[in-house]
Amino acid sequence: MPYKTANTGIPPPRVAGLAGALLAALVLASPASCAPQSGLYRTDARRTGRTPYECTLSPQLKWSFGTSAGCSASPVVAENGTVYFGSYNKRLYAVSTSGTEVWSYSSNSLTSATAAISSDGTIYFPTTSGYLYSLRSDGVLNWAVSPAPGYSMTCSPLVAADGRIYVGSESRYVSCLNSDGTLRWSYCTGGGVRYGLSMSPDGSVVYAPSADGRIYALDASSGAFKWKSPVISPGNVCAVGNDGAIYVGGTDFNLYVLNPNGTIRWSRPTAGKITAAPAIGLDGTIYCGSQDRWLYAMNPNGSLKWTRSVSGVIYSSPTIDPYGTLVLGNYGGDLIAVNAANGSTLWERALGQNLYSSPTVGGGGSVFIIDSSGRLSKFSGLLQHPDIPEPSSLLVLAWSLGAGAAMIRFAGRRRTRASR
Repeated sequence: MPYKTANTGIPPPRVAGLAGALLAALVLASPASCAPQSGLYRTDARRTGRTPYECTLSPQLKWSFGTSAGCSASPVVAENGTVYFGSYNKRLYAVSTSGTEVWSYSSNSLTSATAAISSDGTIYFPTTSGYLYSLRSDGVLNWAVSPAPGYSMTCSPLVAADGRIYVGSESRYVSCLNSDGTLRWSYCTGGGVRYGLSMSPDGSVVYAPSADGRIYALDASSGAFKWKSPVISPGNVCAVGNDGAIYVGGTDFNLYVLNPNGTIRWSRPTAGKITAAPAIGLDGTIYCGSQDRWLYAMNPNGSLKWTRSVSGVIYSSPTIDPYGTLVLGNYGGDLIAVNAANGSTLWERALGQNLYSSPTVGGGGSVFIIDSSGRLSKFSGLLQHPDIPEPSSLLVLAWSLGAGAAMIRFAGRRRTRASR
């Protein structure tokens, strides 16, 4: 069941007309965007798992693309629909919208981390030999550098809006590189940095989960240390909320929420390790899978909204669309979509292989998932809604337009009275 927006009291036809007119003007006045459909692990720099695209409610398998080795990375999708992912056979693949190989690039070692796509179409991916690669969209190498020579890099790169690339490695270092591959800064944490990095809402702070059990907060521009959390044993990348709250699951069975200053706001226990990253819905609800085979939905204050059992252990991090469809995989090989409002099942598809990676939702409601055999599958189907801006965005836009029009009318009446 899709989310419904609240009644604002503004007449719907007027809101639709105003919003539609402004949206049309913006489209005509703005250049075409080259932004990828889903260019980062967990969709955005805050790692919310929140996709702007609607997920289909009637998925059909369109195609599968197999590799010669396993995979634990998640797919990323370029602006034109090309899908990129790395495999244990030391190759990064580019797969077309029809499921055929466009090209593949052979690196010097395993690729177990999710790649990243910048706004200009450049692809970045790390390897277990400690090299970070930069490729053009046609598969040609730009550069390959080693911020941590000899140390494995399993941390998915974070590409910021200004083009800087942030990565971590088993060397304990978090590194920031310029788009030409030169090192901008590095900071040594207390343990290996194995998971992806996250950013604050304003892009000024980078959060790094470390193997010493702490989250480190670093200045994004200089790498200066800001704070480190108490020992909370993070099991994956952090997700950052609209208010700057930092959500992360722990191998000590707890979901933790940190304030922007690093203090613990609240925590909630589960019955298993939490090694899947949480997702954050438009309304602030936190969705978290655990190795106890349960999926949890929690309100922003930490109270439990609902739980539901899943037939296998959850290593796959959930992705949520604007209409309240939550998609994830389980260890038994099931791709599952649930209603984010109450946890009820919307659909299930059996893939036959275990799922460690996170599903990626792209344009047209397509769902991409990679199973443990290294097979990429695409599901798509009819949509209940067109690909339009998120409901909350339209609501805010409509309300602003309505309020602005009212203010103009009020000012006009005042000027008329004053001139009498």
